[in-house]
Amino acid sequence: MELCVSSSEAESIAQSGALACLVRLDLRGRETNRVTGQEDDLYSLKPMSSFSFPLSRVNRLRRSAARARGLPPPSERPGQSSGWVASPYDANRLVGVFDTLRLKAGFALHAYEYRSGGDGNGIIWAVPADAPLILPEDCPKLEGMFLSPPRPLEAVPLMQAIEGDGSPWSYLSASILCREAGEFAASWHGARWTSPDIS
Repeated sequence: MELCVSSSEAESIAQSGALACLVRLDLRGRETNRVTGQEDDLYSLKPMSSFSFPLSRVNRLRRSAARARGLPPPSERPGQSSGWVASPYDANRLVGVFDTLRLKAGFALHAYEYRSGGDGNGIIWAVPADAPLILPEDCPKLEGMFLSPPRPLEAVPLMQAIEGDGSPWSYLSASILCREAGEFAASWHGARWTSPDIS
């Protein structure tokens, strides 16, 4: 069985990473998009080999990543005011948990935390390796994003600076890293990916 999708749909699927281990994209031709009237490349999604991993292995990796991204509770970090601050956290600790993934050459990681009472959120950016840590108030803000996080100049989202060894486990690991990095500095209402196990 094949499922044909347009290039814009295929790009959306590829960016989500959700089907990275299960499908392959093959260029098949062009079609006219009925909504936009523009021509789109056609792609065919074909089932590929599927891989199974023991849930115990997946959950062990998640717990290790959660520990690596963990921060002391706000009550144990006196003097931190509300709002965005440059984090003293070494984000390489989180990436280091994933043995099939690595930070691309030429990049370093900078992390920022947001606090408001007991709530917390954070963001990790990949920046040029020689870039100094810039205070949040000196960074442009991402106004359309929740809490308007600071984004240093030349920063790219963390996952754009991550590469894997190409193994099936590396694709699953990248998905878990993306979600765990999204929970960096998250607490109380800021936490979304909190269940300790996948079942």
